[in-house]
Amino acid sequence: MNIREHVDALFADYKDTASMREFKEELAGNLTDRIAALRQKGMDENAATGKALAELGDVSAIAGELGMKKRQEVFSDMYMGTRKYLTPGRAALFILGGAIVCLGLLFAAVTWFATELQVAAVASGMLFVAAGAGFLTFMGLTQETATNNPMPRKRAALYSVSVAVFLTGVFSAPLVYFGTTGASPAELASGGWALAPENLGYTAAVTVLVPFVLPAAALFIYLALTEKDRAKPWVAALREKAARQEHERFANVKEAERFGLFSGALWIAAISLFVLLIITVGFKFSWLALAAALAGQMLMLAAFSKDGE
Repeated sequence: MNIREHVDALFADYKDTASMREFKEELAGNLTDRIAALRQKGMDENAATGKALAELGDVSAIAGELGMKKRQEVFSDMYMGTRKYLTPGRAALFILGGAIVCLGLLFAAVTWFATELQVAAVASGMLFVAAGAGFLTFMGLTQETATNNPMPRKRAALYSVSVAVFLTGVFSAPLVYFGTTGASPAELASGGWALAPENLGYTAAVTVLVPFVLPAAALFIYLALTEKDRAKPWVAALREKAARQEHERFANVKEAERFGLFSGALWIAAISLFVLLIITVGFKFSWLALAAALAGQMLMLAAFSKDGE
């Protein structure tokens, strides 16, 4: 089925005005994107087209009732709502993942209050939290939204594994550390555990941490660096428009370069001052350095932009 012809047929009785043509163009593009997304999920072309048109409903009646000036509200109601993308089954899976994480935290809290042992608390909840976080990562990345197409399942599974392995390492390190020190709860509370011979606990914790965290972090960084843009066409168009507007903010390229250099110097100085103040006077006043830098950034933007000339 030709989508453009179908849209033209829907509005055959309407006057051919510039706003009507614009509306039909937007509608045809939206339908095409929706069909492409459904086909990526495994639907054939006819089934995907039928589902997209069924979701569309009687848009001509809506447009005629509300008027063309309301077309953006029509699109928001029909395509931007979560209900168009989040099925009841997927919603249930999201809830299941959150429940697994909460269950792990609950087990850890209950164990802590019952035994006051860090080892027992971490051990009781770590697997639930790591598994639940990995599952939620997979579900989130494979979920289509109004702005993004879903990620391929194999790639999302790799992200999920990296998150789960990373968290397993993060939880295993203190587990091994406290277990190696062999300190009692009273010693842990008093800080005596830090005096363990040759800091054996630190060595054991790092030994466990590295095999989990480093490979997981490397995999995550690789996936992030090789990630393809999943934004839908209308989002990409908005980004390009915003980039053009940002580029046109400055009078010329040299002005933009100068703004970047001044901005970088400002924030390097602010962060250095922030760290220095934390060391010398504490956090009570150190945040003022970042606030001053933010105000300076706004003033520079006003001074360097075209409107500021």
